[in-house]
Amino acid sequence: MQQQQMNVGETLRLHTTITNTTNSPITMVMAMIGIPSGVSVASWQFKELTEKAKADYVKLFDNHLVCYWKEMNSNEVKTIDLDLKAEVPRVYQATATNAYLYYTDEYKH
Repeated sequence: MQQQQMNVGETLRLHTTITNTTNSPITMVMAMIGIPSGVSVASWQFKELTEKAKADYVKLFDNHLVCYWKEMNSNEVKTIDLDLKAEVPRVYQATATNAYLYYTDEYKH
């Protein structure tokens, strides 16, 4: 996400893509999507992600949207789109977004 300036109340789309780059299925995939301070994510978006099967489970934790998938097929691509609303005027930067298998966080990508 890169935008020079937003006014309070404006929204910005955060687009994240998670890809299984292997030729085999993988299980227990987790992605931590960095959410910048100063913006909010409407809670209805979390429910929509699970209802539309974009993720098996989601939660908000330490300025990250954490998404879990029980399994991703070989070369499967998952996309997460969030609408962020500017709440506080300032310059912010999100922490890095990363993905890894649930028990192997030492191999973050």
